[in-house]
Amino acid sequence: MSASVLDHIDEDEILEMARRLQAFKSFSHHEEPCARDYAELLKSLGFEVEFQESEPGRPNVIGRLRGSGGGPSMMFNSHMDIDPLPLETEEGAFDFHVEDNMVMGHGLRNMKAALASMTAAAATLVRGKVPIKGDMILAAVVGELQGGIGTAHMIKEGVVPDYAIVPEPTMNNIRTMHVGNSQFLISTIGKSAWAGTLHLHHHVNAVTRMTKVIQALQNIQLSTPPHPEMVHAPRIHISNIMGGFTRNYILWRTGYVPDYCTVVFEVRTVPGQTSEEIEADLWRTFKPLQEADPELEIEIEPPPAVYKEPWNGMIEMPPLYLPKDDPLVDMVHRHHVAVNGKEPDSIGYFDPGSYAGADSGHLQAAGAHVLNYGPSGHGNIREYGKYGVRKDYIMDNARVLALCAEEVLTSTFDQLPGNTLRS
Repeated sequence: MSASVLDHIDEDEILEMARRLQAFKSFSHHEEPCARDYAELLKSLGFEVEFQESEPGRPNVIGRLRGSGGGPSMMFNSHMDIDPLPLETEEGAFDFHVEDNMVMGHGLRNMKAALASMTAAAATLVRGKVPIKGDMILAAVVGELQGGIGTAHMIKEGVVPDYAIVPEPTMNNIRTMHVGNSQFLISTIGKSAWAGTLHLHHHVNAVTRMTKVIQALQNIQLSTPPHPEMVHAPRIHISNIMGGFTRNYILWRTGYVPDYCTVVFEVRTVPGQTSEEIEADLWRTFKPLQEADPELEIEIEPPPAVYKEPWNGMIEMPPLYLPKDDPLVDMVHRHHVAVNGKEPDSIGYFDPGSYAGADSGHLQAAGAHVLNYGPSGHGNIREYGKYGVRKDYIMDNARVLALCAEEVLTSTFDQLPGNTLRS
């Protein structure tokens, strides 16, 4: 283990970073105050800072330490947007505090604690005066919870690393695979009439027709078989629904029969599964319904259909599958054992995290060697006000990330075994 970087990991500093970042209620579309503050933090640590406007008022923050050249680049990528809170969440969910070994406060698990640990890890390169060859890139992005719009924009702008670690919740296990997210808008179209003349005029209620569609979706048979390692994928999820008068879902005119109803149908996809294949599965499922009911009119809008109002925007997120013999897996594994003195509980598949999408899918699709390795874990959304992140996991995560960054960035391309990266 390298004293040059590990001597610069400070628990109080990391906890203060976590507190500072967690204080922002940076729900999707409201990340900018957090982004501005994070940029100031990076400048104080010696990073060059760039803003990327993914959407108006929604900047990614890209921090960079320039290398001398001749070696691969390394990125740590974390999102600033945080999960919404459900009805059952108790008051005080945002109160930052430390209870024994737990660091508490909504937004830390997904994923402000990881944003703090990765920032502290990268800062050790400056403080240890490590002679890096490739660039160290910190990406704090918007909209990961919307399919990764921030990272997708970053890639479009040409910021693609050679190696990347996305510290999504894995409880410091090495996750090399996760599903993708593919959302469809499925609508039924009816024929409206005024409630006072229902006995006089023919009408078709789009909302009641949608009940048939939802029942069919619950029994859909996808063409893609279960993944041999992620055995619960592909999986379907019937999500939000809205119905009303016209395609604008007018809700206040209750005297009219609703003639438009839409449901979001999501598939957690596996490598090789395409949206075109899923759409064909949908039409095959709906064909018997329409044969039995000629007035059942259905529309399917494929991804990224939900990237529009009122659905608040999502894009399609690719799955991740990194071979276990990739040099990045070996590197993280070695440093994990050195820091923890023991093996991680899992390498490859991680339950339930492998059934969540992540920005690592976008990064791999762009050509990066990438995996997930983060300090927090997944929990029941109803418990966000009760559980936090283990402090020792945050510290160990920062140490492992620092060692990985040092190894990658002081290497030349040909010094990393199995490397197929551009030179």
